Amino acid sequence: MVYQVPASKASIKQNRFEFTLHGSKKIYSIPLMKFIKPSLVIDLDGNTDKEAMGIRLFREYLPDVFPLLEDSEQLEALMAAWQDASGITVGESSASAT
Repeated sequence: MVYQVPASKASIKQNRFEFTLHGSKKIYSIPLMKFIKPSLVIDLDGNTDKEAMGIRLFREYLPDVFPLLEDSEQLEALMAAWQDASGITVGESSASAT
């Protein structure tokens, strides 16, 4: 019997982190860390540079949002909130959390 890989659950609302940018009402969303693409997990594994992680993450999921951020503090706050919503603590990779 051939195993069929189940469909991804990354697009289900409860599996996504939603946010708005300061001064905007538009809601953006990205998958919680558990649901990001495995190729992205491999790229980010062990990377502690939040800016590099944010750049890679936004290029993959929200390329139009990254240019809207005005400083690194915004990126760091967004990354911290995403980690918190994903249930990931600092220093823990998404692979070890599942």
